[in-house]
Parts: sequence; C-alpha cells; structure tokens
Amino acid sequence: MKQTELTGFVIMRKNINDADKIITILSKEQGRQSFIAKGIRKPRAKLQSHLEPLVETKYRILGNGKLPTLVGARGLFSNEFYGKTVDINVSGLLLTEIVEAFTVEAMPNRPAYDAYQASLATIACKPGISLSLSYYVLALMRAFGVEPDIEKGHTLYHLDINNGTLNNLVSADSSAVNLNIAKLWNACLKYDIETVLRLKIDKKTLADSLNLLLTYAQHHIERKLKSAKVLSESTNLLQAS
Repeated sequence: MKQTELTGFVIMRKNINDADKIITILSKEQGRQSFIAKGIRKPRAKLQSHLEPLVETKYRILGNGKLPTLVGARGLFSNEFYGKTVDINVSGLLLTEIVEAFTVEAMPNRPAYDAYQASLATIACKPGISLSLSYYVLALMRAFGVEPDIEKGHTLYHLDINNGTLNNLVSADSSAVNLNIAKLWNACLKYDIETVLRLKIDKKTLADSLNLLLTYAQHHIERKLKSAKVLSESTNLLQAS
C-alpha cells in the first residue's frame, strides 16, 4: 500500500466513530487533503499533539483511496501561538477558516500556501494585528483569485460585493468605501508586509477595512466565518493601531 509524505497545516477536524477524527490539511504538495486519524481521541494517543491547527507539520499517510490513514506526524516548528493573547489566536484561526473555505480538494495552490504560512508567522510574532490581517486576507484572496479589483484615481469609492470591483459606481450590491481604505488595500496588494506595517493607519480605518474585507469574503464563500464574529466583538483587535 502506498505511503505518502505531505507538509502542511490542519485546516479542519471532524470527530467520527468513538475515537477517530477526519483531518483536513492544506498541503504544500497536493493542496487540500483529508485523511483519517484512527484512535486519535483516546487519552494516550501519541499523535494527538501533532494535529493542532496553526503549526506546520510533516504527515505520513497510507493508502490511495478517498480517505487514507494517518500513520505519522511531526511538527516542524514549535507552536508560536501557544500562550499568546486571545486576539492573536482568533486571528490565526480566522485566516485558517478563510483558507479552508476557499481550498479545493487535491488542487495545489502554492501562492495560497505561502501566504497562509507567512500570515501565521507574522500574526504570532509581530505587533499590528489589524493591519496584518487586512494585508493577509487580501493576500489570500489574491491567491484564490477573488481580490477586489481597485480602479485608481477616484475620491469616492464603492465596492461591488458581487463582482469585486472597487470604483466610483453605485449599485444595489455596492457598499461605500472610505478613500483611506481604498489606499490601504492598494498598498497591501502592491507592497510587502514589512512596508505595509510601517504605515500609520488610524484606528477607524483599520476596523472598517477588516470588517468590510470579512463581509466580502463571507459573500464569496456563502457562509459565516465563526472567527469573524469574535473579532468584530473584540475592541482590543479592531481598535489596534
């Protein structure tokens, strides 16, 4: 029976039977991949600690069918989110939800993998969570081909939720967007994270930018992001500078 090695991140877990889980990962080699982890919910299961989200891990799976079996797992790095604030952990889980919602089974997407990997490293270790989130939500949208199409040169902007255009045209499906948000999104799509983190963005722009991006993302995936509700109620995050 064929054994495969994959490097990736857990993006979803589901309990089945008495002690098993179905684990879904975003892998570098094969994109979205699911497998069964047998007995993983038993108190002394050896691999239990290696199937946590937010940690890049090397997996060994056995079988060629629709649901192969996990036979080994080893975290490549320590969990940088351990012991961090609720805002930081929920931010990482939000990005994970977005990745899970957009990924397609067995379709590699290296730009999405790299953006997600970089987003976790930045969110866990650097200040400016709101600004980092706007940057990486846009980076993930671009990797999945659904980023807003920003038309430059306007002083008033509206975002059409359906087709993703950001221009000065008003429609039944558009939302008004502050000029500062349009400038921020353009910078996020044009420059690297280090450059963006040096920008001085007011608190209201940061909060409005993140909320609008999450609304836009949820429209595309046609479901609510659980972590988005937590973030929207977190004054620490949405008022971060």
